[in-house]
Amino acid sequence: MKRKLSKDKFDTDKSSNYLQNYENYFSRFKNKRINLLELGVYRGGSLLMWSKYFKKGNIVGVDINNVDIKLPKNVHMEVGDQRDEAFLDKICEKYTDEGFDIIIDDASHYGNFTEASFLICFNKMLKSGGIYVIEDWGTGYWEDWPDGKAFRSSNK
Repeated sequence: MKRKLSKDKFDTDKSSNYLQNYENYFSRFKNKRINLLELGVYRGGSLLMWSKYFKKGNIVGVDINNVDIKLPKNVHMEVGDQRDEAFLDKICEKYTDEGFDIIIDDASHYGNFTEASFLICFNKMLKSGGIYVIEDWGTGYWEDWPDGKAFRSSNK
């Protein structure tokens, strides 16, 4: 039976639309020894989901809050800020030799936090040919989101 990406049995809020897109783009990595970094893991269910999908993968999660779940041997969790370059550099050095094949930013969903992570991770930590994903970018269009449509910069 072909292993499909599924959130069944995992405490994750990833939508079926995301999972379908991830299946399309990530399937080429499924049976390889990859390194995956997920910024923002909520309750940690997605880390377990990635571990099951990427059985040979090295999965690293980063969140500002600690996650209280039992992690398989190929899953690692670090507590820190997605904008902290020194912290992210240490993560990359600790868990990879050449960087990450996949980086998923599902952390704050604030534009300036996401930009900071992207500027750190894309050029320094993502392998050539790797995939960088920013989840929930649509919050920038929500009227009630702190840096959404109603945001007014004080730099005018």
